[in-house]
Amino acid sequence: MANAKVKVRPDSRAGRVMRLLLDVAEVDYQYSHKYPDLVPRDGTAARPEQVAAWAKRRGCEFRDHDIVELTRYMAIIGVREIGSEPFRLPALHIARGRWSEATGWTQDFDDDLDFWTELM
Repeated sequence: MANAKVKVRPDSRAGRVMRLLLDVAEVDYQYSHKYPDLVPRDGTAARPEQVAAWAKRRGCEFRDHDIVELTRYMAIIGVREIGSEPFRLPALHIARGRWSEATGWTQDFDDDLDFWTELM
């Protein structure tokens, strides 16, 4: 796990966005195709700003300063070398497992989705 000492608040605005992201498994397709070498097998790529915008479009409450917490949470499930790159998110089942572990197994997921959906 990328950053095991991050304090996770699953009921915070950023925590709820992470839960929705992993429940719905949707990401913007542009990064996977713009950075194909960064994307792990069965994984995808996403930036915190992109995830925040996606969550707002879906009606989630998210404030601009929540991006700091969201970035820390995305580092739990994914990796990026430098701040300007998108996070490389692993296969969905691995991302969900890392988030569940980080929340002390208080959040679990149905296995009805196997892959990330890349939105056009």
